[in-house]
Amino acid sequence: MPHQYTLKKDPEDLRDFKFSALAPVTILHDTDYTAKFPPVWDQGQLGSCQSHAIDAIDAYIKGYAFTPSHLFEYYNVRVLENTVNQDAGGNLRDTCAALAKNGVCDATIWPYDISKFAIKPPQAAYNNANFDNDRIYTYYRVSGIDQIRQALSAGHTPLIGIRIYENFESQTTLSTGIIPAPRGALLGGHALVIVGHHDEPASGCKAKEFIQHVFFKKSTGNVKIRNSWGTGIGLSSSGYFQATYEVLEQLLMDIWVIVS
Repeated sequence: MPHQYTLKKDPEDLRDFKFSALAPVTILHDTDYTAKFPPVWDQGQLGSCQSHAIDAIDAYIKGYAFTPSHLFEYYNVRVLENTVNQDAGGNLRDTCAALAKNGVCDATIWPYDISKFAIKPPQAAYNNANFDNDRIYTYYRVSGIDQIRQALSAGHTPLIGIRIYENFESQTTLSTGIIPAPRGALLGGHALVIVGHHDEPASGCKAKEFIQHVFFKKSTGNVKIRNSWGTGIGLSSSGYFQATYEVLEQLLMDIWVIVS
């Protein structure tokens, strides 16, 4: 079933904090934080990918057991963009800002009923989110694969926006979980979470990879990505996907890390 690709690219803002300002870390060659994430949720036919993605990161950071209200997050993102009456998506910067401002609400208070996406959450939802006292966040703009690897090595799971092309929805991609290089029409933008990475050892490089290593200092490997289309698809039907660094670079729109 087709999905909504409503993620918008962030407009340039020179006030953004840069990830390079954080203390440097030793880059690990392998990370995988999947076990610390809740089960993969399904956004259905609503363009709320960014809210599902940031809710997953928030759950990873805090380790809480409840399911957050994705409608609560999605509404508050659209408040910032003056689009509350539309299934208009949003950009990642505003998604981070909405979380930092409002916190998270338990989904038992404002469940994921997509027919109610344009309705303001009840005051009880905001009251519940006010108990999220640990919500003082700083969010940093990340640039490129090496900074993604640095972030993962420091325990941060990057929030990313990518361009989605027709072949992303192919049965091969959905069944294997391997994201291919872009082909076909551009469908829109989509938010995801990178939960791990694997560097290919230089000693095993093929000719193209050897040239990248030696002349361009580019790393080769792959990332593990959390989607929001439920389970039954992706790597071992887990709802997770994988992309090589090279493919990811072709698809990336924006990258952020959230630090609590």
